[in-house]
Amino acid sequence: MLFSTLLSFGCLALFQASSIAAISPNDLSFNKKSVLEKRLTYTNVDDYATFQYPIALAGLLANIGPNGAKSSGAKSGVVIASPSTSNPDYLYTWTRDTSLVMKYVVDRYTGGRDSTLRTTIDNWVASSARIQQVTNPSGTVSTGGLGEPKFLISEAAFTGGWGRPQRDGPALRATALIKYAN
Repeated sequence: MLFSTLLSFGCLALFQASSIAAISPNDLSFNKKSVLEKRLTYTNVDDYATFQYPIALAGLLANIGPNGAKSSGAKSGVVIASPSTSNPDYLYTWTRDTSLVMKYVVDRYTGGRDSTLRTTIDNWVASSARIQQVTNPSGTVSTGGLGEPKFLISEAAFTGGWGRPQRDGPALRATALIKYAN
């Protein structure tokens, strides 16, 4: 699941200059076998990118709550890592991963490529503000809690064991927020 998410994100980053219109995350009504067969027919990277780009974008948006096709139970603006709840249980929101996803979404919006993303971004900004105030095993907002790597999709603290703190997430979140603010 993580690999497919990373692959989708990689496709999005590689082809972000594309002028393909955004599609709804709920527009994933296609036959997986026919999609695979179609992918195998491409010999030109640009043709493949044109075909794959809207699928990758829809997959990315499907993981953003509350309206994403795969984000059931996620609070508004929460980006889930994976809908998987067993083998592995990965139904969390990670500060770093969320920030990278939203940096792409913000770039797409601010670059004038998709004006429909404004609500998604505003919901993420509000979610980020709430999550930053959650007391967690790394501390509070003023004692190290901003370095907490992951939260539950309900925006509650994850209190299980994990490598804490992780300082890259907050910096990446700030990068995306600054881009949006400008």
